[in-house]
Amino acid sequence: MKARTPMSPSNSNRSNQRHHQFRRNHGKAGVVYVLTNPGLRSGWCKIGCSTRSGALRATELNNQATTGTPGIFVCSFERHTMNCGLAEERVFERLADFRRGKGGQEYFEIELPMAIKAIIIICDSIEAERRTSEQIPIEQPLNTQELIKPFFSTKIFKQKCCKCEQSFQVTLTRLNTGAACPACFAFNEVPDGWIDS
Repeated sequence: MKARTPMSPSNSNRSNQRHHQFRRNHGKAGVVYVLTNPGLRSGWCKIGCSTRSGALRATELNNQATTGTPGIFVCSFERHTMNCGLAEERVFERLADFRRGKGGQEYFEIELPMAIKAIIIICDSIEAERRTSEQIPIEQPLNTQELIKPFFSTKIFKQKCCKCEQSFQVTLTRLNTGAACPACFAFNEVPDGWIDS
C-alpha cells in the first residue's frame, strides 16, 4: 500500500479550513450537492454542502474568476438533509478513495449514479438517526435504485450555440438544465419538457 505524502503547510491549512467548514455546518439543515462541469476531467465532479442550494453554489463558483476551472458548473443533484455538515463529512469519508485534487478540494472521480447513491444512503441514515433520537416513527426505507432511475433517462441534445452559433450535440439526463458549448463554453439551456418530448 502506498504511503500518503505529508501535506505542505498550505494544503494542511486548507484541510484545517475544510474541517472547520464541516463543523460550521454541523447541525444545520441544508443540502449535499453534486456539481458537474464540462471543463473538469472526464468523470470528475464536485461534491459539497450548502445551507442554501446546490444551484446557488454553482452560480457562485461560475461568478468567481479565481476557480481556475473553464466551463460552467451545473448542479446535477442535491439532497436535503437536517444536518448537511455531518452528511458531507460522512460522504467524504465514504468516497475517500475517489477523492482527487489538492488537499481540501472537493473533487471526486466517480460515476454520477454512484455518488448520488452514496449521498442518498448517508442522508437517509442521518434522518433515521434523528427520528430514532426524537422517537419519530420511521417510514419504510426508500428503494434508492427506484428513486434515482428517472433521473438517468438520457436523450441526445442537439443545439446551435446561442453565442457562437456552432452546432453541437451531447447526451443529457433529466438532471441537466442545459449544456456548455464545447467551442466557446457558453451555457445553452434546454427547453422545458425537452426530455419528455
